[in-house]
Amino acid sequence: MKPIFRLTAHGAAKVLRTPACRLALACAIATGASVTLAASPSSNRASAIAQAGSLDPGFGAGGRVILDVGEEAGLAAPQAALLPDGKILSVGIIGRNTVFLVRKVPAGWPDTTFGEGGSTRTVLGIEGQYVLRDRLVMPDGGLLLAGHAARQDGVSTLLYARFTPEGHLDPAFGTGGLAEIDLPATTFDQAQHMALQPDGKIVAVARSVRDTRDWDSVLLRLTADGRLDPGFGSGGIAAHPIRGSIIKRVSVLPDGKLLLSGSYLEYALLSRHHADGRLDGTFGNDGHFRLLAPGILDYNHFNDVALQDDGRIVVVGSAGAGNRTSVIARVEPDGSGLDPTFNGGVPLLVPSVTGATEEEDVALQADGKIVSLGTVSALPTVSARLLRLRADGSLDIGFGQGGSVVTDPIPGAQHLLKHLQIQPDGKYLASGLVFDAARQSLGVFRFLASAP
Repeated sequence: MKPIFRLTAHGAAKVLRTPACRLALACAIATGASVTLAASPSSNRASAIAQAGSLDPGFGAGGRVILDVGEEAGLAAPQAALLPDGKILSVGIIGRNTVFLVRKVPAGWPDTTFGEGGSTRTVLGIEGQYVLRDRLVMPDGGLLLAGHAARQDGVSTLLYARFTPEGHLDPAFGTGGLAEIDLPATTFDQAQHMALQPDGKIVAVARSVRDTRDWDSVLLRLTADGRLDPGFGSGGIAAHPIRGSIIKRVSVLPDGKLLLSGSYLEYALLSRHHADGRLDGTFGNDGHFRLLAPGILDYNHFNDVALQDDGRIVVVGSAGAGNRTSVIARVEPDGSGLDPTFNGGVPLLVPSVTGATEEEDVALQADGKIVSLGTVSALPTVSARLLRLRADGSLDIGFGQGGSVVTDPIPGAQHLLKHLQIQPDGKYLASGLVFDAARQSLGVFRFLASAP
C-alpha cells in the first residue's frame, strides 16, 4: 500500500502514515423501491485490484491528496474544482478571513507555476469571520467565491470574492475583487449556492434571517463586474415566495429560467423562476414541486439536482430528521410529477446498515448513468460513498460492488466529501473536509469510472 502524502501550505509533500483509509466496497441488497447497502471488509488484496470505482493510482498518493495547511485549526469549508485545462484548484479558509488557494496538476501534485510553490494566501481585510459556502470556476480559469462576513455584533453581509487565474483578487470585480451585499430586510444574511449564466452574469441564492425560526430565501443576480443587476427582481433581488423555505441550490436552465432546490417544512422542494426573477406558475403546482419519500414524513430535502438533455431533473438528498436515508429521484421537466421510467416512478431510498445516509452532489455521465456522492454516518466515524445508477434508477452492479463504493476512514475520522465532478476522461473527482482528532484538512479523492 502506498503511504498518504500530506501537502504543506507551500506544496512540500511529507509522508504521514500508511493508509488505514482503504476502499470499503459495499454489498447491495434489493428491497423493493429501496436498496440497503452494508459495508464489507476491505483488504489489501481487494484494494489492489483496479476496477470501476477503485481509487485512481495515478492521482496523488494512492488516489488521494490530503491537504494540511499546518495551522492549528486547519482549513475551513475546503473544496476543489476542475479548471478548463484539467488542473485542480482547491480553496479553503484559514483563521477568520484568509483565503487559501492551491493549484494541482492533473496527477494531483502541486503546480509550482502557481503562487509560491503551488499556493497563495489572501487576507480579505474584512471585519468578522468569512464563512465560505460555494465556489464557481470562471471561463478564464479564475475563481468566484460565495460567502458571508459574520461579525461579533450579530450583523452578517453577503460577500463575493473573485480571483484571477493567477490567484489574486480581481480588481475588475466589485471593489478590489470583493462585492459586499447587504440584503435590505434583515441584518443577518447567509450566502448559499450560485450559478453562471451564459452572458457572464451570476445568479445566487441566499438567506435573509430575522431569527433562528424566521427567514426568507432570496434570489439575486450580479453583473459580471460584481454589481446587483437592476434588470432582475427589485434592484437585483427577488424573494422566494414561500417564507421559511430553505433553498440550497440554483441551476440555470437552457431557456434561461432558474430552478431552485431545497426544502420547506417536511417537504423536499423544487421551484422554477423566470429569468427576471418572477415565479413561473406553469411549473408543478403554482410554481413548485414537493416530495415526501414513502413512509418518511419529516425533513425531506434536496441537496443537489442535475439536468438531463431531455429536461428531466435528477434530484438527490435525504429524508428523516434522525436516522437519515438517502433519496434519489427523477422529476418530469414541467414539475408535474416523478418520472415513471425511473425506479418505477417512486423515489429510490438508499439506506445503510451501518448508519444514517445522505446524498450531497450528483453528476451525469454522457451515457446517461447517474453518479451520486454522499455520506454514511456511524458516529463518530463518517465515510464518503459513491453510487452509480443506470438511467432507469437501478444500481449499476459493474461499479464497485453492487453499485457502491465507500471510503474507509480510520475510526473516529470523518470524510465529509460534498463536491463531485466528472472529468473529461470520465474519472470522478470528489472533494471536501477530511477531519480527524488533530485538525481539519482538504481531501481530494479520484475514482476510476472503468477498469484500466
